[in-house]
Amino acid sequence: MDNDLTLVIEKLDKIEEDITYLKQHMVDKNSLLSDGEQDLVEQGLREYHHGKTVSLEQIKKKRR
Repeated sequence: MDNDLTLVIEKLDKIEEDITYLKQHMVDKNSLLSDGEQDLVEQGLREYHHGKTVSLEQIKKKRR
C-alpha cells in the first residue's frame, strides 16, 4: 500500500512539473500580432460588418 501511495505521489509530481512547463511555454494569443497589425484586423472587421468589403468571389468575377 505504501508503494502504491508513493507511485501516485511520484506521478502527481511529474504531472505538476509538466503543467508548470506548459504554463511557462504557452503562447499569449494577444502577442501574435503587433499593435499595428491588431489595429488593421479590427479595422477590417469593422469594414466587413458595415458591408464595406468585397468577397474573393466578386474580385474573381471582375477579373474575368
